[in-house]
Amino acid sequence: MKHNLFKLLGRFKALGFYLPLIVSVSYSGNISAIELDKDAPPKTLVQTIEAPSPSIKPFVEDSLKQIKQGFLDRPFVLLVWSIDCLPCREEFSVIRLVKEKYPLLNLSIIATESFSDTPQLSTILKEHQLLDQDNWAFAQSNSAKLRYSLDSGWYGELPRAYFYDAQHNRTGVSGKLHASQVITWINKVSNSMVNSSDE
Repeated sequence: MKHNLFKLLGRFKALGFYLPLIVSVSYSGNISAIELDKDAPPKTLVQTIEAPSPSIKPFVEDSLKQIKQGFLDRPFVLLVWSIDCLPCREEFSVIRLVKEKYPLLNLSIIATESFSDTPQLSTILKEHQLLDQDNWAFAQSNSAKLRYSLDSGWYGELPRAYFYDAQHNRTGVSGKLHASQVITWINKVSNSMVNSSDE
């Protein structure tokens, strides 16, 4: 029985499972006690499929309302980007530097890629230290309809940004943002957002 028990445990180990058990075996080969190891890290015996990053949410036709609700009575900048848009990544570098100087800057970031591309999107956002922001990705096959729900006058050019004031009146800008544009807007909409590390 001793041989069969350890053979079974060996099979679980080979499969990558962890059994948090301490087995005490007498000299006669009989099992005298089986106790839970309280110090062992908890793991499941059920294999799971890695879920999409919770940091990126699916953007559908009514998601803009949800974004604005999340920034109720607060100004924010909404950025629209794509994996293949190199100026978008350059803009991320600018935004990251501005965010470091003004930590209270509110951001929402929408990728026009499919939500199924979440792993690649997450990698790029993490590289630019933006994965912890309010991130979204298109989650419907009809991307034109999602673009229209975001802005009926936008034709899909990237990068695209929207500056929302506290009342959520907005100004749209096409092309890569410069730090001076963002900082000027911050100073205009709310002095409470100015939290420079230089002060």
